[in-house]
Parts: sequence; C-alpha cells; structure tokens
Amino acid sequence: MKMRLMEKKPSLLSRFEDGLKQQRLKVRGVFRIAGTASFEPINRTLARALYHAIKRANKNAADSAALRQIASELPDFLERDYPEASKLADFFDKAGKAFGAPIILIIDEFGKSLEYMSRFPGNGDLFILQTLAEMRGINIWVCLHQAFEEYAAGLTEKQRREWGKVQGRFEDIVFVEPLNLTCL
Repeated sequence: MKMRLMEKKPSLLSRFEDGLKQQRLKVRGVFRIAGTASFEPINRTLARALYHAIKRANKNAADSAALRQIASELPDFLERDYPEASKLADFFDKAGKAFGAPIILIIDEFGKSLEYMSRFPGNGDLFILQTLAEMRGINIWVCLHQAFEEYAAGLTEKQRREWGKVQGRFEDIVFVEPLNLTCL
C-alpha cells in the first residue's frame, strides 16, 4: 500500500507519516480497525469493526481493562436499529486512548453503506465519518468502486450538498488495477 500511495499521492503519504509520528502516544505501531461494509447504516459497520478489532488486539493494549469495558458495551449498542453517532465516536476515542496508539480505520466496500444511506437517508449518519476524521489520532481509509457522487444520484440537492461536505474531509486516490491482474 505504501508503494502505491507513494506512486499516486506522495504528498499525502508524507502528511500521513508525519501525522502518525506526531500522534504516537505509548507504543509503536497503530491500532488497526478494519471492516467490510454491508447494506446497513455505516454506524453499525463501524461499531462491528471496532468490536472485532478490540477482541483481536486486547492483549496488546496499554489499558486492556478499558478495552474490555468498551467490548462489553458494544454488543448491546449493535442491537439498536440505529446506533447513535456520538456514542460511537466516544467508543472510538476511548479505544484509541486505551490502546495507546493512533487508529487506522479501513472500511472496504464502503459503497454498500452509501447505497443504504442513499435509499434510506433517515437511517444512516454519514457525519460519523466527518466526526471521526476530525478527531485527533484517527486516520480513515474507505474503498469505493465508483466515485462518491455516483452513490448520491438518488438524493435531493440538499442531501448531495451535505454528502459533499463530508467527502471534502477525504482525499481521492484513484487506483485502477491493470487488466492482466483482474480475474474474470
């Protein structure tokens, strides 16, 4: 990934590496939270990814007891029809502090969440990504198969503007896999 980023956006790689150096708190490395989106609210995808990351990384945390506490609260949180964004942001903040390192949040198939929010605009909170992106110590990578705007095709003009504000917090890195590496 580092080589691809260096090739596509060297200035972004430099800013990312500088930011990680400034964010390191107690341990070397990062707290990696990875998830695959589904046709559901993004909050649920993010909460599930955080839960699995905590379960996987608990023994490496600076404060394992704090991570166990968060992990004990997440199953009930995931049962809600719509997990609230402010509580989810609080979980991420506490988890990053408990782990003692910057968070790298990677969401694959993010377009599925955008499709869900496009079809059910009242049941998703895209602003959770803006909230997380503005928090110190959290770096977010999402993978899309088409441009962000394409997922917003069915939204009203006002909703597209709101989505645009969130997208403005992110940088696009276009990667097109060579045809000879694509399985058909």
